[in-house]
Amino acid sequence: MKIYKYSLMLISILFLFACEKETEGISRVTFYTDLQLEGSAEMSVKQGQTFVEPGYIAIENDEDVTDKVQVNGTVNTNTPGAYQLSYVATNLDGFTKTVNRLVIVVPAEVSNVDVTGTYKGQRVGRAESADACVITSLSNGAFKATDFFGGFYNIVNGYGSAYRLLTYFYITPENEVVALSTNSPWGPWEVQNGLYNPATNVFTHATYQDGFSFNVILTKQ
Repeated sequence: MKIYKYSLMLISILFLFACEKETEGISRVTFYTDLQLEGSAEMSVKQGQTFVEPGYIAIENDEDVTDKVQVNGTVNTNTPGAYQLSYVATNLDGFTKTVNRLVIVVPAEVSNVDVTGTYKGQRVGRAESADACVITSLSNGAFKATDFFGGFYNIVNGYGSAYRLLTYFYITPENEVVALSTNSPWGPWEVQNGLYNPATNVFTHATYQDGFSFNVILTKQ
């Protein structure tokens, strides 16, 4: 019986020693970096102007580690488009935190029309949807639309708000609508033949992806 007890004690000691060796050097607590953007996460600048980084701040365990943040991406203000900047902070244990900023570069000459507001939408030939799209201004003539599908997938088909076509665009002096960035659950779509009628507050355009397209009408409510 004594030999059995001594064997159990020896096994227990060896097990604890093995566990101690396996966990040696492994952190039990990690302090994740709190990374915050200064300024807006969505902003715009006119073509030819200088993009000024609004800034960012990173704190890890009450220590300012802003100088360790890596910024990926560039903004070419000579070419209209949508440019994404990614800010990455890595803590002492190798865990990363990433935040993004979208910078829209619009041509120097754009329409000064104000199209902000709530729009009812319609895929041509299908049911019309109230409150289908909200358009807000980013300044410098750039706009953000919550759904250039006009509510077809979100409301008519009942898929929910995730199935919208988020669109960043500008309007030319000739009232043409030019999309610089779009995003949906199926990825980007092209916005073709976009026009805005300031007399009726109506947008018309086609959404296109991989050979499939349909026409959309957005009317300000």
